[in-house]
This record gives sequence, structure tokens and C-alpha cells, in this order.
Amino acid sequence: MELTRTQLIQKIYEEKERQRTLRREERNVIARNKYLQMQPMISQEGGLKANLQRVIPTHLMPVNLGELDEIMQPYHFRVSFDFGTDPQWTPTTNLKDTFQVSQNMGFLMVAISRSWKSSEWAGYKAPLKIDYIRDAQTTRQFNNNNPIMLNNIGYRGKPTMMDIPIYFTPNSVVEVSLSSFVNENWNTTGNGYQELMIEGYQIHEKNVEAVLNAIYL
Repeated sequence: MELTRTQLIQKIYEEKERQRTLRREERNVIARNKYLQMQPMISQEGGLKANLQRVIPTHLMPVNLGELDEIMQPYHFRVSFDFGTDPQWTPTTNLKDTFQVSQNMGFLMVAISRSWKSSEWAGYKAPLKIDYIRDAQTTRQFNNNNPIMLNNIGYRGKPTMMDIPIYFTPNSVVEVSLSSFVNENWNTTGNGYQELMIEGYQIHEKNVEAVLNAIYL
């Protein structure tokens, strides 16, 4: 069957596209091979973790290498406190929230940060303090009855790092309390929503002692 002029042009176009695709794939394969040839040789002895320690700097070393019970992974919890619209701060203002640690892994708390919805006295400037972040079962808490002013907590990707991390065992219920420090009533305008992010690592029980002895923050 004789092809029409239009069909012939279409065939030529399709063949050129096929050739371009093949050349592109060939270039990709060549580039990949060159990249692999430049990488350090990895021995099959010693395992992935040992091999990586020999070829990459310490600050780039992944933390979740090894057997399942050796995993340590970054994790965080969020707790929120909604004081409503145009909140009135009083000497008795107080809200609590909780989070629960996984039943499979413990949680090492290393930092805390905050966020808000209003930039005025209802939100960012709110006269609030963190009374405690406490393990409900053991009553352990990281601030030892010394409230922390909310405005001293880091935000926008710059969390406040803890001098000494605190470890919560699997299944722990952790209570967080936020209250005002005013001596008289304050009327404000804006959104009174506050949020805290509790940052740290999930750790299997088997490795808690090793992690607490080796971690540097």
C-alpha cells in the first residue's frame, strides 16, 4: 500500500522521535556508568553501616542503619491549645493537652518549638508559660516545676534545644500544660491558638542506654 505524503511525513517524524529517545537513554546509561565508576568501592564485609562510616563524613551518617532493633529515627509530636478568638488572659487561664508515645518505640525529647496564628497579644505575644511537659505515669518532667515563658521558645525552624534530653518509655502518655502569668485580667484581640512541637527521636528499648551515653546535641 502506497503511503500518502502526509503519512510518509508522519512516519519520518515518528522514526526521528524514536531515535532521539534511544540516544537520550544511551546518554543516561553512559552518565550513570561514569558516576558509578567514580564512587568508592564498598566491601561486602562489615555491613552497610561500617562501609558508610569509611566513605562519608560523620555529619552525613544516617541514624537508621542496622538491625530492626537498632533503629533510631527523627520524630515529633504536636500539642495544641485553642484559647479562642479575642481571649481574655486571667490569673487562672490554663489549658492542657497530651500525646502518646508509640507502643513499639520510646521517645527521646531533645527540642521544642512553637507556632501561633495571631501576631498580637492573643498569639505571638501571649503572656503564657509552659508549666510542665510530664510523663503521666512516672510524673517525671523536664523543667522540674520551673515554668518556661512561651516567648522564650524557638520558632520558624529554630527550636529550643534541651540541655539534657528526657526519655519517655513506649506507650507513655505525656501531659503538657500551658497557663498565663498575669496578675490581673487582660483583654486581647485576635486568634488565641497556640501549638508546640515536641521534637526528638524514636528509639527501640534495647538501645536506650547506648543512645543516652553517645548522643551529642
